[in-house]
Amino acid sequence: NIDAKISDDGEEVTFAWPGIPFPFPRQAKEVMWNHQLRWKGLFFTLNTIEALVLRDGQYTIINNVLEVHSEYHNFTRPRKIEDWRYTYYLSYIKNPAQLAGGAYLSHETMKPITKPRQSWMYLAGQRRMRRSPVMGYDAPTFTSDGLRMMDEIDMFNGAMDLYDWELLGKRELYVPYNNSRLRKALLNESDVLTPNHVNPEFVRYEKHRVWVVDAVLKPGKHHIYKRRTFYLDEDTWGVLLVDIYNENNQLWRVSQRFAAHYYRIPVMLTALDAFNDLNRKTYYIQAVPEGDIEHSYTPPPSGYFNPNSVRQRMRR
Repeated sequence: NIDAKISDDGEEVTFAWPGIPFPFPRQAKEVMWNHQLRWKGLFFTLNTIEALVLRDGQYTIINNVLEVHSEYHNFTRPRKIEDWRYTYYLSYIKNPAQLAGGAYLSHETMKPITKPRQSWMYLAGQRRMRRSPVMGYDAPTFTSDGLRMMDEIDMFNGAMDLYDWELLGKRELYVPYNNSRLRKALLNESDVLTPNHVNPEFVRYEKHRVWVVDAVLKPGKHHIYKRRTFYLDEDTWGVLLVDIYNENNQLWRVSQRFAAHYYRIPVMLTALDAFNDLNRKTYYIQAVPEGDIEHSYTPPPSGYFNPNSVRQRMRR
């Protein structure tokens, strides 16, 4: 991807076409942009489950549907310098009944400073789409009880301007990988969602080379995470592990992506993302049980992810 350019501050990407924008990264933000712009399929629908697992093992399952289109990987899109949307993301709740019908829509951006992400909420009771303030950084996701922030969807997303970033090079680590068995086990989620952490009987690790990126909060900036260390798979550029530190530079939270291969696309996505709070001894998961994934190599119809179009689909 020899045309890809990154701004001097590393916050924006231009002239990046389908593929890894920075195959030989020289700085931390190039590595993190590789993560955000990696291949995740073109247009897919996933049925997911979410749960907050308390220290006594109690949890409630939330059933979600995700619809995602990677405009960045659309080979038919015009090559224009002003292009800024790279992903359209829609999430809506199916169960439980008291939450069903709500939806979140976002248009993700390669220029998060000059053209911030656009996002909307669908309010089922009002049957309307409402433009939301810029959702990102450490705004908590809606069902995680503060265990996953908006910038932790897909392990990391969005602007990087709050942190000083450092590329620490590569290491060999045992990382969660090829977790197809975990997807099957999730069909009976009580086997998997054990107190304190995901049941180790069903998870798998491999020795991989990973890129290591450290992010330290800039003086005068606010985020609940003072420091984060990311470990990215050398083969796919996906974030697999994150160590999160508190104000006293003590390890506070640990995030793991139990990656799995989706052969029909093909792509390495997730079987389960786990976000553990070591102090509260609770964790939050978003997972994809075994089952069909709907994927198309044809982009969605024009306007499919426009707020009015989403509102009409949600009202049916």
